[in-house]
This record gives sequence, structure tokens and C-alpha cells, in this order.
Amino acid sequence: MSLYQADFFPPEGAFPVLSGRLQRSDVERVLVQVGHALGLPDTRLKALLAMIQRTAPSDWTDPSREPVCYEEQQQIAAALGKTPRALRADEAALERAGLLVKTSGADGSRGSFAGGRIRQGICFSPLIARMTQLMDLADRLRAQSQERQSLRRQVSASRRILKSALGSMAELSATDTATYELVEGWSLLPRRYDGLTASELSALLSRVDDLTHKVLSYIEKRGETSGVTESGCRRSIQDTKEETSVSCNGASVFNRPSGKPDDAMRSDADDPIGPASCHEQKDRPGDRGHKPELLESFRPRKIYAAVSENMRLYLDAVKGTRGLPNQLDFIRAAELMLPELGVSTSAWSEACNVLGDLAAALSVCVIDAGQYREISPIHSPGGALRAFTRRARVGQLNLTGSLIGMIERSRLR
Repeated sequence: MSLYQADFFPPEGAFPVLSGRLQRSDVERVLVQVGHALGLPDTRLKALLAMIQRTAPSDWTDPSREPVCYEEQQQIAAALGKTPRALRADEAALERAGLLVKTSGADGSRGSFAGGRIRQGICFSPLIARMTQLMDLADRLRAQSQERQSLRRQVSASRRILKSALGSMAELSATDTATYELVEGWSLLPRRYDGLTASELSALLSRVDDLTHKVLSYIEKRGETSGVTESGCRRSIQDTKEETSVSCNGASVFNRPSGKPDDAMRSDADDPIGPASCHEQKDRPGDRGHKPELLESFRPRKIYAAVSENMRLYLDAVKGTRGLPNQLDFIRAAELMLPELGVSTSAWSEACNVLGDLAAALSVCVIDAGQYREISPIHSPGGALRAFTRRARVGQLNLTGSLIGMIERSRLR
């Protein structure tokens, strides 16, 4: 009898069990999530899961029993498509990792003896004892993954606005030193960033944001001195890859040629939320279409004045000392406000993918302001954003009308 067997020759009811409502399936799920962090190759993790699946589920929750894999090594190896020697190496590595203990007989035999009180095989009591630690690790890994995903999304949004702004700068025919420096800054950005760590992504985000704000500020100053109205461009790049060429095909909600509806907003026809008498309800695509003079009213100053006080605080925080927020500021403020609104990351990501980053941010502004309406207030911002996204997907979102309604209601406050 091994030392382990002597230690685990306990009185009835002394075996460790999974806490709470955890089941064997939860153990498998957590191991899949943390396997790479534990340094387990996929083939070794697969072997561990195969041995766990050869235990009785009830043994993980019954204190009078211990989860033990009794199946012969040769059989498990054959099922995994590997040699018994390779499986023995897996078992030894997993034992060193503290995930199991081998209690096989001297001849390698496995089985249950002494009325089930002595068990020879692959015992998983050590794994049960480590479950709290492994679940904490899974939570940390999940949080880190979400942070990286959020940073990648923010970098992508900033790069899209930067690309649009560079196109606007090209329309201004700017050829001074500042222009060349800004274009060079764009060309030096990495094209792919899906493999970067959170700290590397954070540094890249600061770099892209800084360049974006510089380009937007440059365009604003050039537009003021030249009298030219700048146009933006439609989002057309992938989340993890950027082309260095700049091509503009449409106009942003803030900057567009006079008399032309915004391409990015053209299909965003929201079925507005509000009473039948409000302008949101009247401004439906089938009723009267988009009026250019109304679209021209969507300047940062008017939207900034129309948002809720909470949203304005976030906008003030991200814009810093600049007088008015730009497109990127609206996106950043919306992202920061999501937790307060109870909007999930998945709902925001889907909205950005379907509507575009700026339109999604303006939708959040509308939804947030809609919470304070006297008539038909919005009670579930997350549900409202998903509804906006569903309507946009089928061409029935009238975000234009919703923005007009928000602006007009703000004048009555």
C-alpha cells in the first residue's frame, strides 16, 4: 500500500467533494479554460479530460466515495490514439502538477479492494482540493481576455476614425510639414495587434488616440481657415488588420458635404421610442425621408448640449481641455458609461459591428437620455441597444429621428 493509500484509508464520509452545486462537468469546463495557463499541452489536457470522464459523476459530490479512474492504461491510450508510454508521461506530468495521484499496484493493476475502501487507479482528490484556486484562475483569465478584447475594440475604433480623418485631410490638399508628420505616424502603426498583451494594447491605444486627436484638430483648424467643409468616410476595415491606404466613400455624422445625407447613417432608420406626437415618430423613412438641413444640425455642440448630465460628465473627462468633443470622444464616453447603464460588452460589440462605432455611441447617447423622458422612459438601456441593433440590421433604425428628438427635448429642459 502506498503512502497515499495509507493517508486516504479514511473513515466513511471523509473524502473531499466539490463545493456548492459544482458537478464533474464544471471541473472539465474549468480545466479547459485554465489548461494553457497551467502549461498543459492540448494533448495532455485531452488525456486528463478522458480520465476524468471515466469516473462516476456522483463520486465527485459524495463524501463516502472518491473519483478514481480504473480503466487500464492501454485502453485509454488506444482511445486517445497514443502509446501507453506517452500516456504514462502524461500521468506523471499531471501528478507533478498536483491534479491527480496514481495509486496503481506494483504491477500497474487498477481496481477497488477491501469493500471499496482501497482504490487503485488515477485518483482526483487533489484536483477537487484545487478547484477553488483553479476557478479563481479562470476568473482572472476571463477578466484579462475581456480587457484585451475591449482594448482591441477601442484601438480599432480609433484607427477607423483616424483613417477617415486622414481622408478628410487629403481632401483639404494639405501639403505642409504637419501633414507629412501625421501621415507618417499612421504608416508606422502596426497593421496587426491581435497578439499583443494588455499592456502593449494600452500603449498602442494611447498612441493611436493621440494621433487621431491631432489629425481631427488639424482638420478643424484647416477647415476654419480655408472655409472648406470636411467629409469623413465610411468604416471599412477589419478589427485586427489595417491597410495603409486611405479611401473615403461617405461622410461622418459631424462632417459632411452640404446637402448630402450621411452615408454611415443612411440605413440607420430607427423605429423611434416616444409618443406619436414627437418628432422622432414623425421622422420615419417611409414618411418623409431624410432632410439634409436636419442632418446638418448634428454638430458636436448640439449633441453635447442635448445629452444627459451624466453623459456630459464622461464627455468632459475624455475630451480634457478641448472645447468640444470629437467623434472619438463620443465613442470613448459611451464605452465608459456602459457599466453604469448595465449594457453588456456583447451588446456593445454587436452594435458597433452593425451600426459602426460612432452610430453605436450616438445610440448610447440617445438611450441614456431616454431614461429621463417623462413619457415612455427607457428602463433597460441594454435591451434598447440590442433593439436598435436589430432594427439597423434590417434597415429599420431611424437614428436620425432619435437624435433630432433628443436635441429638441433638451431645449425644453
